[in-house]
Amino acid sequence: MPQVHHQSNGDTASNPIQLKTSGGEGAKAMEALLAELGREDSGMQRWLLDAALSGLALTIDSRSPENRERAARAWDAIRPILSHHLLSEEETVLPWAERGDGFSPALASRIRDQHRKLRGIIERISSVALARDSNARVAKAGRALRDFAVCLDDLIAGEQRELFPAVRRVLFRAAHKHTH
Repeated sequence: MPQVHHQSNGDTASNPIQLKTSGGEGAKAMEALLAELGREDSGMQRWLLDAALSGLALTIDSRSPENRERAARAWDAIRPILSHHLLSEEETVLPWAERGDGFSPALASRIRDQHRKLRGIIERISSVALARDSNARVAKAGRALRDFAVCLDDLIAGEQRELFPAVRRVLFRAAHKHTH
């Protein structure tokens, strides 16, 4: 059984959790992780509109210190949550669910593809120093920030609609098998 080290939203304590498809403590840990990821989705959604609007503002006026500051604030709020979120899904949730009964390989592939696309946009934004880079580079980062907000909103909606319910079905099947 693999041990997963899991950190939550900047907490310094790292708690190893055992994940297995046969129920018990691993299933409880997965349920807790899904709840945490749902809370992270909500936390990121609060910043998405600000990220989209500040990205748009940067494309219109990349010289404005206020636009640069607003964009940096939105990006700085989302980035650490997103980093933890993607890592949790890629290294814990998807591998665990794929070992369970009835989890769609196509869904796992789609989620990984969306993560790759999002990481590409993240790289475009992260490569720019919003406070001090040239107006042209900051305007490009603004377009990337706008694209990022749309992509992340789509990803969150897809997770809420497909991924999390699919993982919960695996949990249910595992618990049902374990009790019968």
